[in-house]
Amino acid sequence: MRIVIDGTVGAGKTTVLIGHSQRDPFNRNFYSFKDMGFTVFSDLIINVIKTMRQQGIEDPSVNWPLFFQLATTLAMEYYFRADSEKISFYDRGIFFLEIMAKRYGYKMPKEYYDFCRMYQYAQPVFIFTPILSLDMTKPHKTDNFQKIYSKSERIKQHQQVIDLYKSYHYEVVEVPIGSDNIYDSVEYRLNFIKEVLSI
Repeated sequence: MRIVIDGTVGAGKTTVLIGHSQRDPFNRNFYSFKDMGFTVFSDLIINVIKTMRQQGIEDPSVNWPLFFQLATTLAMEYYFRADSEKISFYDRGIFFLEIMAKRYGYKMPKEYYDFCRMYQYAQPVFIFTPILSLDMTKPHKTDNFQKIYSKSERIKQHQQVIDLYKSYHYEVVEVPIGSDNIYDSVEYRLNFIKEVLSI
């Protein structure tokens, strides 16, 4: 099973998946799906940015076509690397790239649409409600420099993510925050997903 956890920026996906967040000023560790022994495919956007920076391209906006080509290729690699006999979790599916492309005014490569037509992740897809108390108006050093979002933009993108998955015929389960304290919500969300999946 290939289980996707997706959502707008600053929704807490990575913390639930791997137990820590690059934005946590205290650098805390939390019990996560990775700690439970599941395979977790990490955020492909961050990994592509790292790859581009290794090639001397600090800002992906310098070459968006390359970014989306690399990201599509990596997303497909993640998909095929999953063990079909086990549960794997994805920190975003390939579809978020389409939302990014629209935001920055670019088209996805043909391989993206071919992949989306031929392959599917497991049902349901979990979409995290954005944590609006997080300040996303300044990019983290591992982000692309354009990753600046107001609260209203994040709320709008949250709905765009839901609508996009539904347009590809996925069942969407929205995962609430569960607590006003964003880090107390990690265990709640972990257990919420476990209950839905019966694991």
